[in-house]
Amino acid sequence: MLLEHSYEAIIDAGINPKQLRGKNTAVVIAVSYIEAQEKFLYQDFQGYTLIMTRHNHHIVFYESRSCETLMLSGANLIGCSKSTTANVISYYLDLKGPSYTVDSACSSSLSAMAIGYECIMSGKCEDAIIGTAHLCIHPIVNMQFARMGTLSPTGYCSPFDIAADGYTRSETVAMVYLQKAKNAKRIYATCPYIKLNSDGYKKEGITYPSILMQSTLLTEFYKECGIPMSCLDYVETHGTATKIGDPQELSAIYNSLCKNRKTPLMIGSVKSNIGHAEAASGLTQIAKVKYAVIIAFETGFVPPNIHYTSPRKDIDALLNGSIHVIQEPMPITNGYIGINSFGFGGANAHMLLKWNLKQKVNGKSNDNLPRLVTLSGRTEESVKLFINDIRGDLSTFCWIENNRSIEFRQEDLVHVVYSSLNFKDVLLATGKLISHDAITQGRFFQFPLGIEYVGLDCNGQHIMGICNDNSIGNIVVKDKYLCWKIPNSWTFEEAATIPVVYSTAYLALHIFGKIKSGDKILIHSGTGGVGQAAIYLALQKGCEVFTTVGTNDKRDFIRKMFPAILDKHIGNSRDTNFEQMIMQQTKGRGVDIVLNSLAEEKLIASVRCLAQNGRFLEIGKFDFISNNPLDISTFQKGISFHGITLENIFTDDHKYNSLLCKMIADGLENGTIKPIQVKIFPKTDVEGAFRYMASGKHIGKIIINIHEKNEYLDKHILAHRRYYCLRDRSYIILGGLGGFGLELIDWLILRGARNVVLVSRNGIKNGYQRMKVQLWKSYGVNVLIIKNISVMKVLIQNSSLTDLGMDSMMSVKIQQTLKQEFDIFLSMQEIQNLTFAKLTKMSNANDNVHEEKKYDIEKLDN
Repeated sequence: MLLEHSYEAIIDAGINPKQLRGKNTAVVIAVSYIEAQEKFLYQDFQGYTLIMTRHNHHIVFYESRSCETLMLSGANLIGCSKSTTANVISYYLDLKGPSYTVDSACSSSLSAMAIGYECIMSGKCEDAIIGTAHLCIHPIVNMQFARMGTLSPTGYCSPFDIAADGYTRSETVAMVYLQKAKNAKRIYATCPYIKLNSDGYKKEGITYPSILMQSTLLTEFYKECGIPMSCLDYVETHGTATKIGDPQELSAIYNSLCKNRKTPLMIGSVKSNIGHAEAASGLTQIAKVKYAVIIAFETGFVPPNIHYTSPRKDIDALLNGSIHVIQEPMPITNGYIGINSFGFGGANAHMLLKWNLKQKVNGKSNDNLPRLVTLSGRTEESVKLFINDIRGDLSTFCWIENNRSIEFRQEDLVHVVYSSLNFKDVLLATGKLISHDAITQGRFFQFPLGIEYVGLDCNGQHIMGICNDNSIGNIVVKDKYLCWKIPNSWTFEEAATIPVVYSTAYLALHIFGKIKSGDKILIHSGTGGVGQAAIYLALQKGCEVFTTVGTNDKRDFIRKMFPAILDKHIGNSRDTNFEQMIMQQTKGRGVDIVLNSLAEEKLIASVRCLAQNGRFLEIGKFDFISNNPLDISTFQKGISFHGITLENIFTDDHKYNSLLCKMIADGLENGTIKPIQVKIFPKTDVEGAFRYMASGKHIGKIIINIHEKNEYLDKHILAHRRYYCLRDRSYIILGGLGGFGLELIDWLILRGARNVVLVSRNGIKNGYQRMKVQLWKSYGVNVLIIKNISVMKVLIQNSSLTDLGMDSMMSVKIQQTLKQEFDIFLSMQEIQNLTFAKLTKMSNANDNVHEEKKYDIEKLDN
C-alpha cells in the first residue's frame, strides 16, 4: 500500500516516477506498530497457508494445511521490519537519498515531515517522499489502549466537548511528495517552517503532556520563523478528546498564541471526524489541510468540527472565548494554518502551512500573453493538423527598428558583429527578474537585452565593450570608459567572451574581494563565463583555487582546462557536499574568498565555508530577487558580504569605471585575460540561444552573430518598423484628455516623446486623468495642459517651427519654397527661428502686389 500510494503521490505532483530513478530523493516513513508481527514474525508458517479476510470490520487470519503450502522463505522477517516500509520504496523506485523510518508514537508523521523538510533545506536532497501506514489488525492492541483509558467507550471522539471520553482508533495510509516550491508543478500548500521538541522528565510520568514544553515549542516556533502569531487563521490541534490531553494542549496554545490576540483563535481536530490514526495522525491532519483545510485553501473555508455541543468546564480558554472550536464553515483570511501533533512519550511537533497564492483559474484568459499549449494525437499527422489550426506567431523574439542613428553622434556608434547573452538576460526574458524601473514604469518600460558587444567603430577599429542599452542589435552606443581595443591576434568570436565576465571578475575579486597571493578561494560554477574568468585571475594571482560544477562533463572540462586545480578541489554544485570538501582540504580553516552564484541552502553552506575575516562575493540573482534571509550570526567571524552587480557601474557614481577600464586594458596587454569557450548562434535564432542558456548545459559564453563574415556592415536586418519620437521636440495633442488622447500620449511616450502639450476644452475633470498625468511626469516627461483654445492659438503663433517639430529636411524645404515662390532669402538660422506669426505677416504682405517682393526679415519682428 505504501508503494502504491508513493507512486500516486509522485504522479499527482506532475512527475513521472521514472524521472526520479537514481535521484537523491529521501524516503521517510512514520510507523509505530506493525500489528501483523504477532502472526507473521512470531509464529512458524512453514507448511501453512495464511488466509487474511475481514469480518465485522476486523482483519482475521486463517491457517490452512489443506491448501497449497505458502513458502515464505524468511520473507516474513523482512516484511515485518519497520525499516522495510521505507527501504522497499527506495528499492523499487531506485531512489538514492536517505531511507528510514521514524517512530515518535502519535507525532511520528510530523516528525517524518520535519526530517524531510530538513533534508531539503540543508541541501542533502532535492525532494522527499513522506508517508505513513496504520492498520488496526490485532484486537489485543485495542484492548491495551482501552486498559490505558484512552479509548472512548461510546465509540465517539469528541475533542474539547463536555462529553469527551477518549478517542476511537482509525486506519490510514497517506503519502506526501515534498519539494521546493520553485521546482513544483503542483502545489496544495507550502510549509514555511516545522519544529520538534521533547518534554524531557516529568514527575507525573512519561505519558503526561507538558504544558511548559508545548508552550515553549509554539513560542520558539513563531519567533524563529518570523511569522506573527496574529496571522494564524486556524490551528488544527492534536485534540484526542482524552481527559488530560485536551486541557493541557489548549492551555499551552492559550499561553503562547492568545495573550495579545484581539480575536478568538479558531481551532478544530480532524479526530472528531475520522478518529485517531495514532502514528499516522499527523498526515491525516495534513490530509484535512488537503481535503478540508486545503479544500479550505481552495474554497476559502475551514470545515467544522463534529461531536461538539458545549465546552469542557476544565478548559478556561474555551469558557472565556479566547479559543473557539469551529462549528460552521469558517472563512480563511490570512492563509496560515498551524498543526499540532504530540506523542504519548513526550515528542512534540508543530508545523505551519500556508495556502498557495497561485490559485487555479478556470475558463479562458482575457489577456494576450503567450501560453504553452500541449497537444496530443494518435499520430504525428493529427498533431500537425492541430498545430496548423492554432499556430499563429509563436516567436518569442523579433527584431525591432531602433532610434540610435537618429539620437546619437555617428562617432559614438559601433556596428556590432557579435553580441553576448548573460544569465540576467534569461531572467528578464522569462519574467523571473523584474527591475525597479519595470515596476515603476509598467508598460512604458522596455527591458534591455544584452549589455556587451564586439564590432567596428566609425574609424574601422575593432573594439569590444559594455553598454547600458540593448546590445543585441546591429548598432550600439559606446561608453568611452567601458570599451577596449581588441588585440590584433584575436578574432571577434574570442573578444565577444571578454567584456562582462572579466569586468565582473575584476570588480568582484580585485575591487571588492581585495584578492592577494596565497588566498584560498572557492569559485562556484567554474565552467560558467565568470567562473572561468575568475579562475584565470585567481591562478595568475597565486591563489589556491577550489571550484564546483554540476556534471561529470563539466568536471572533465575543469581538469583539462585548468590542470593546476587539484581533482580533490572540484566539488558538486548540485548539493552542499562541497562544504565538507572545503573543510577537509583546508583542515577546518575555510577559504578567504567565496565567489558565489548558488542559491538558498547552497548559499548558506557557502557562507559557512569562509574563514575568519573572509569575503563573500555574491554574483547570483536568485537570492537577491527572493530577498532570502541570511543568519546574522555568521558575521561573528568578521566576514564581509558584497553584492556584485555589474549594471550598477552605469547608475552609481561611476567611481569604479576608470579603474575597471584600466584593469581590463592591463589584463589584455599582459596576457592575464584569456578568451573562454563559446557557442555561437545566428541572429535568426535568438530564441534558441536563450533556451540553450536557460537549460544550463552550456560551458563558457553564448554569443549571437549579428553580422557574418564578408557582409556589409550597413546591411539591414529584417525587422519590424517602429516610429520614434524625438526627445527634444514637443508633441501637441488636441483632445489630449479624452480616452483616445490618453492612449495616444501613452503611445508617444513609449516611443520617446518627452514634451507633450494637451489641448482640452475642460482640463482635468477626473481622478483617472490626474493619475495619468502624474504618471507621465514621474517618467520625466514635461506635460503642459491648455484648456483655453485662444491661448493655444497664441502659443502656436509664437512658437518657432523648431519647437513645433520641424526637422532639417523640413527646414531645407521651407527655405527653398520661400526663395522660389516668394523671392525671400532666409538663412537656415532664420528659418529655424521662424514662427507662425512671422509667416502670416509675410503671407499678408505678399498679397499686396504693390509691395516689393524682397523683405527685410528684421521688419517682420515689429
